Amino acid sequence: MRAAISNSRWLSLRSLVALLGLAFSALAQSSGAPVTAKFSGLVYDRATQTFNSVLTLTNTWASTILSPVIITISTGTSAVTVAGTTDGSTYIANLPGGSIGPGVSVQVVVAFADPTRVSFTPSITSITVTAPSQSVPTVMTGTPCAPPNPACVFNPLGPELTTTLVAYPGDILTGTVVEKSCTVPSDPRVSTSGGWACSGANLPIGTGTAYCPAFPAAIIPGTVCGHSGPTGSGFAVVEATATGIDPNDNNSFLTTEANMDVVLPGAANLECSTFSTTGQIPLIAWGTRSDLTTIEGTIPEDTSVGAGALTELTGACDPSKTIGRGVSMYAFGFALNLGEGGINSFVDNKYANLLSTVNTASISNAPPSYVQSTLASYITTSQYYFYSGYYSCAVNQLAQADSFLRSYANPDNFKSNLDPTAPGGGNPNPAGDIDGRLANLYLTINTEAAGNAPNPTWPVAPGSCGGGGK
Repeated sequence: MRAAISNSRWLSLRSLVALLGLAFSALAQSSGAPVTAKFSGLVYDRATQTFNSVLTLTNTWASTILSPVIITISTGTSAVTVAGTTDGSTYIANLPGGSIGPGVSVQVVVAFADPTRVSFTPSITSITVTAPSQSVPTVMTGTPCAPPNPACVFNPLGPELTTTLVAYPGDILTGTVVEKSCTVPSDPRVSTSGGWACSGANLPIGTGTAYCPAFPAAIIPGTVCGHSGPTGSGFAVVEATATGIDPNDNNSFLTTEANMDVVLPGAANLECSTFSTTGQIPLIAWGTRSDLTTIEGTIPEDTSVGAGALTELTGACDPSKTIGRGVSMYAFGFALNLGEGGINSFVDNKYANLLSTVNTASISNAPPSYVQSTLASYITTSQYYFYSGYYSCAVNQLAQADSFLRSYANPDNFKSNLDPTAPGGGNPNPAGDIDGRLANLYLTINTEAAGNAPNPTWPVAPGSCGGGGK
């Protein structure tokens, strides 16, 4: 499919249109980093009886992109498929030399089977690229990423996604971090005609779907929908692989920043700094990989939503950050989409999943600290204040819970209960997981319920309980 174009074998599409009476359609392109993809006009190859287009791929990153680039293409009709593919839509571009350097463009030929000669317009549904891996650093003494050594910063995708990991001394962290980025120019659940609106349906992505099909199966919840890029409805997904970190990072704390403006820039992109005028902030979803449950474990949402579920887990905003337990699946560039239950139902679900995480984790409840029950008490007290409309008291309880957690985060109090045998499950880093969920609930109540500006960092110092709505 990457053979050179032979003009002697091809009949131009416009000539064929004249013969067949078909309407000629302008061809689409994607306009998001890290790769832009642009189709040329279609020409007809009489030898293969396909309509062919030259697809130009340009690396807009500052670093190299590895082969292959996986492109999901829609023709707008089931009568036209991408020739030579197993599913009719997923084109695998094997790059000359195995990579594309920064700023470099390559061209590949995409053939379309159109036996009934219907008019069609190919467009990009998603593009997936792979970045070079990044290794856990070697240290002379102590534990990599743990004090007194510096925290580890992993950003194989450059400024798109940056994870800072503060490990616990003694954690055995090894290997590499590999990240693949998939951009989805348009969320199929979103309409932007007459204003932004989302259906609220869950969106399956990954294997077996048209969205990032090279990724493991995952589910984006209906509470977050694409709000980025030129279409105003795009989003991005990152699949991270860190098999030497995720099962071994007990009592580690991870913060991941996502920068949608370098992936799918656009006027509709939400910004943390404009919350006071827009009432929205850019959101991140996170979850464990459905194909690595013996390495990453599972989360409560895998049961309530489905295997591979991602959960909205934004914990700070400047830029948008998620705090969590491991390096796994991320999706970002979203806006909040509350259903009929509104903010109360949304927050109630978060409290339930946080308590489930605490109660199912391997956490000490021995005297005198009673770590597990003390955390649960902070959370249920916060929930009481939230239902009573005392939002400042609710978030203060969450901040106190996190301060308590960080004071007692050690292997005596928080243990991994990861199940390394299929089908897997458990939680390899309950302290990091609970920390992230506390951060997310704090941010959600403080912004969406109380209407305050988002906190730019986490953790935050416990404050006072004013007893009022804010």
